[in-house]
Amino acid sequence: MTSRVCTVALTLLVALAFCPQEAEANIKGKIIGSWQLERVVKKGKEGRPPPHIKITMEFKKGGTWIGTMQMGAKRKVRNGTWTLTGKTLVTQIKGRKPDRVTVSFVGAHLKMTKPKDGGEAIFKRI
Repeated sequence: MTSRVCTVALTLLVALAFCPQEAEANIKGKIIGSWQLERVVKKGKEGRPPPHIKITMEFKKGGTWIGTMQMGAKRKVRNGTWTLTGKTLVTQIKGRKPDRVTVSFVGAHLKMTKPKDGGEAIFKRI
């Protein structure tokens, strides 16, 4: 379960879907900063990372991002580039295929939805 939650969360971090009336520049402004995974939803079932696992994403103004997964004493860091076209966030790690998600803001939370299977990752700003 732990590995699955981590994999789904990191994959979902790739795409962003926002309210249709928001301008792309406004969406980019909202996503800039650091976010921590709070929960995932897949096929109607909600799950939360165990207390010893912390997954974060930081989106920087220059179009780069850093993702960190902390599992107890173990830590994995990934980084790459990101672009936003409309409501679609594309993240790229060098040497890998780009990931795409649709994003929206629900209250103070960032929600990323995987277009292929509808899986969601919900993040809180940190």
